[in-house]
Parts: sequence; structure tokens; C-alpha cells
Amino acid sequence: MSAVSPSNDRLRVLVLAPIEPFPPQGGWQTVIYNDVKYLAARGHEITLLALTYDDQANPRDMADVASARYFLIRKPPKWRQVLGNLGHPLPYSVERHHDERMLAAATELVRDGRIDIVLIEDVVMGRYAGLLGNRASVAKYLRGHNISTTVCQRFYESQRNPVLRFLGWRQYVKFARYESAVMDTFDVVSQISPADAGEIERMNPRLRSYVLFSGVDLDYFAMAPPEQRDPDVIVHVGSLTPITKLPAMIWFYEEVLPRIRRRRPQVKLELAGHVPPCILHDADPTEAVVHGIVPDVRPYLAKGAVFVAPQFVGSGIRIKILNAMATGNAVVATKVACEGLPVTHGEDIFIADRKEAFADYVGRLLDDSALRATMGARARAMVVNRFGWPRIAEELEGQLREAIERHSDAGRKSSFPELQDKPASSCRGVDA
Repeated sequence: MSAVSPSNDRLRVLVLAPIEPFPPQGGWQTVIYNDVKYLAARGHEITLLALTYDDQANPRDMADVASARYFLIRKPPKWRQVLGNLGHPLPYSVERHHDERMLAAATELVRDGRIDIVLIEDVVMGRYAGLLGNRASVAKYLRGHNISTTVCQRFYESQRNPVLRFLGWRQYVKFARYESAVMDTFDVVSQISPADAGEIERMNPRLRSYVLFSGVDLDYFAMAPPEQRDPDVIVHVGSLTPITKLPAMIWFYEEVLPRIRRRRPQVKLELAGHVPPCILHDADPTEAVVHGIVPDVRPYLAKGAVFVAPQFVGSGIRIKILNAMATGNAVVATKVACEGLPVTHGEDIFIADRKEAFADYVGRLLDDSALRATMGARARAMVVNRFGWPRIAEELEGQLREAIERHSDAGRKSSFPELQDKPASSCRGVDA
């Protein structure tokens, strides 16, 4: 084990990531990129191993902050992954993110004494901790992005289709077993919100989890001038993933927006980010416009009078809400969407799950520019006080050092054998 511990010593950190961090567009990418960037800015030596589905992804994009290597893997359709996973003891997303080439590269770095600690990004990568522990002694830290057990439970409970409900339940059962057991293979665990930390401790009573938020680039997402906002534009910025976000946005379009338009007929919804094929693409452009993936989301955040975040399935925190708040948007969200954020209903956000209440809050904000400005300023102040990346990187460094101090040469083992044994199958591909 490395003798690193004083706070002024440089750490040699190996980051294992489920996706290439650049460009930092999605939630995973945003957190991973900034973890690496700001740890490097604090003087630490970062080595990054990441999986990618994009054969154009270039590890040299990370050259300013880390020595990076990518492993290209195939991504079959999700239905094929889920059906093919029925007889496997591990959840499909854990199985999909296992790659023997990444494990071999990580093992070589650790055995050669070039690494003080392994930072594993997200629980779907958690299996690497046990496998590395079989091969070499090194401190291991989990940066949790959400509780996958919670996501699967909320998904299957929301389904009316019996096939989808059964498949979701099967993944829930697998994640409940896996997500509890995998925590034993780490020296320190963090979760991205207090709600997630409490849930993972409930699942594993022996565990004590840190809370480590995601952050916001407060210079990039600056306060937008009020005069740029269009009082007839409702905005949402972010990818609408089919399982967690798209159904809720369709609910907003079909159930909530008509109620708002009865109050303000000129109002329209504008969406920036990946939107899978759905009725939103065929909407009347006077009601809804899908801009798709855009190079810069800030003009859309600055244009919208109200930012909406409907979501009923998920875990973790919504970075898109933080970005919207940082730019001074007034936000209306469901309880799940803002779960884990230190927000207060009626002060820096409006929270509603019922369509009538959601429509009423949006309508009130559209009608009242002073109320929008007040809530936007309070939202910006909350983000500035709690979510700056330099502060989060300092907390992350402290937790990494504690993991090194806790680490034992005997290693940590889980009673779940699939976290220790070689996989029945692994991803195939070529280095990117």
C-alpha cells in the first residue's frame, strides 16, 4: 500500500469510468470530467480508463488533465441486453460495463506501484473493485451517481405492461443484491445526495456513506439577463432517456401544457438535448419545438421564462436543474426530479406531482416577472453556496485520502461470489 497520506502530497489516482468524459454533456460525463479536471487542478496525477461506444471518441481530448485510454465496446439494443441477461446473476448494466481489457490495464498499473487509489465512477463499475482486490492491494473509492435499485423499483412499479413490469422487477431484484454486496469491496463510499446516502445505508447497515454532490461550473453557467427571457417560452434542457425522463415529459406535454395554454395561449415548450423518436417530434411547432442536441445550452436556458423538470423514475440528482438554477431560471419540478437537492418549495423552486398543481405553478411564474426574478436569484444563490466544483474537489480529495488510510493489505471481500470470479462473458471491442 502507498504511504501517501499528508494533505500536501500528490495522489496518483486511477479513475475507472463507464463512458468517455469529454465532451461533458450528460450527467455521468459532467461529473467524471469535473472530478478529473479539478483533482488535476489540485496537483494530483490522474490516469483515466474509460469505456466508450463512440469510435470517434479521442482520449487525447483529456490530455490537459489526465493520461487517458479508452476501450471501445458494442452496445446492443437495450431489449436484447435485458432479455439476454435474464439468466445472469448480475444486473444487465453491470454485465455490460465489464471489460477484460480495462481490468487487465488497471491491474498492470496497480501492480507496478503507479497508483495510490482507484476511483470508480458509478455503481455499475463496482465489480472492478472486487476483481482488482483479487489481483493486487490498492485502496478503492466508489463515487456513487445514483441508487440503481431505487431506479429499477420505481420503473417496475410504474409499469402497466406486465412484460416490462416483470423485466424491471428482475433487474430490481438483481440490483438489490448486487448493490448491497458490492459496497463491502470499497474502503470508502460516497453518494451524490443525502437521500441516496440514506438509502444505501439502509440497504447495507454496516456502511457509512459520504455525501458528495455533483457541481456546477459557475462561470460557464452565469446568471442570464432578465431581458433575454421570453415570457411565453417554457424550456427543458437535457437528454430525455426512455426509462426515466421521456415518459414524464410526454405527460407534461399531454396533460400539463394544455392547461397552461388555456391560461396563456401563446406559450410553447422548447426542448434542447437528445429526444428519442416520440410524439414530441410531431408536435405543432406553436406548442412544442425539439431542437435536439445543441453545441451550447446556455442560450436556451437564458431564453426560457420557466424551466420544467418532470420526472417520476430516477435516483441521484438532476444536474440539469442545477445548471438551470445557476443561470437564474425559475424552476418547476416533480418530487423525484428534485430529490436530493437542498431546495425549498416556494422559495427557490416549485414542486408538484399533480398535473393541476404543476400547471398552476408554471402559469403563476409566466404571469409574474417579479416572482420569476426573485425565485431565479434565490436559486442561483443556493447553487453558488453549495455546488461550486472547487469545493467539491476538495471534499473528494479528503475522502480519497481517508480511503487510503482505511485500506488494509488484506483487502476487502464481498460474500457475493460474482464480484470476485472471472466473468461468464465480457464485452468485446478494440482500444479507441
